[in-house]
Amino acid sequence: MIPTFKLNKYTSTLLLTMFLSLPLFVAVPIAASVDPVAQAEAAGIEDFQNAPETSQRLSYLDDSLENKGSSEIKNPDITRDVVIGLLKAQGAQKEYFWDGLYFKTFDIDGDGDEEIIAKIDGAVHLGEFFIFDRQMDGQYRLVAEEPWKVESFNDLTPIEVGRKKIYEVVQRDGGTGLDVFTAHLVYFEKGVLHKVWQGTLMERVAMWPHENRLTVGGYRYDSLSQNLYVWKTSLPMDQNGEDIIEGSGQSTFEMLHFNGSIFTK
Repeated sequence: MIPTFKLNKYTSTLLLTMFLSLPLFVAVPIAASVDPVAQAEAAGIEDFQNAPETSQRLSYLDDSLENKGSSEIKNPDITRDVVIGLLKAQGAQKEYFWDGLYFKTFDIDGDGDEEIIAKIDGAVHLGEFFIFDRQMDGQYRLVAEEPWKVESFNDLTPIEVGRKKIYEVVQRDGGTGLDVFTAHLVYFEKGVLHKVWQGTLMERVAMWPHENRLTVGGYRYDSLSQNLYVWKTSLPMDQNGEDIIEGSGQSTFEMLHFNGSIFTK
């Protein structure tokens, strides 16, 4: 049973303020005024390569990553044309939006060979995410393709559970009047992308005057207990979907444990 709490106008505002100030594993991308490109460049972090300068780069939004550098492996043999050729030959679609292609090489499974991690930014809420695994003969095979508009792929601070390294991929989704940021926790093993948990980081609904709301969520992994603590708070908004209405809100909390495959109750 998930506990539910009623919040008055003072505690709802306090909770939201405390939530946004927490040093989370990932910072929730709520403020539209934040420039993730400038933030990443200021931190000295290199992003996916070979994309047009005018396109939005894949951003690292966690302030704790500053001055840690990037774990990216630069393989000069993997060029933009090589990745396009692999996608044309192996991708699920006949054509992709090549101007939105970003990629990097990175040893995501710790086998000593770097995989190709790629994404395509198609539009505000449209995109794809890919992983190519290097085979014994040196060729790359597409082993994962997800319809995710990827806002960030955190390869610097994975969750380590036993011998597994679990990474966070933040997806942006939505449509008219709906904007959602979802965290996917995944690990890559023996050529397979395993999804172990997903949860809402931010959801803004501004479609119906009397049902507008802002939902913010987050998580933290405790290595001592090996528990994943997950929480979410939903707050009503005004008719324009811009400001939080002082009043009641609802919060939920879960404690999950990794069972070897997924995080579960």
